[in-house]
Amino acid sequence: SRGTRDRRKKIEDFADRLRERFKEVEIGWSLMGVHRIRFRHEGRPARVTLPAEGEMTLRLEEKISPKFPCVIKTRGRFEWPWAWVGLRPLDRIKIFDPLLDESVLIYTTAVFGGYLRELALQEIARDGGAKGIAESLIVLRKTPGIRKFRLSMSESTGFQVRFTMRTEDLYFRPDALEAAVHHVLKLYDALVMY
Repeated sequence: SRGTRDRRKKIEDFADRLRERFKEVEIGWSLMGVHRIRFRHEGRPARVTLPAEGEMTLRLEEKISPKFPCVIKTRGRFEWPWAWVGLRPLDRIKIFDPLLDESVLIYTTAVFGGYLRELALQEIARDGGAKGIAESLIVLRKTPGIRKFRLSMSESTGFQVRFTMRTEDLYFRPDALEAAVHHVLKLYDALVMY
């Protein structure tokens, strides 16, 4: 059908743009409509899936799985006191810094929440700027064309970020996706490889 051909062409064009910034870019076609683009960045494997119009999922294909479950997502209209990773409910934690608490919602275990809070607070600069995980979360929050993001990690699901797009900027700005991938790798290193 014409819609299928148009979508295929759009994905091929997107992969061509990714080749400007990433290495070993390969498209994996699926009969079910979830197309994968594998690539390497900074020598590390990742993949982008396009499960539906206006959605993009970035998954790191690292060998080490997260030890603690965690969800970090853009603040929205509703702020639930818990989030789910698989069948496991996670409680919301606060960092007690307005820079992060007004931008994102964080859900995890009490133990990992304490680590996250300590890590974020020691990295937030005195002048109000952000470094470390705070900077990476702000960059993801402000990625061009993104309405919201949801980072989720657990032993069973791995480490991934789902973007819901307001516009199609990420299809046409490989530099913006490169910045997002760079910061997702930094978050992986801080949250999994600590």
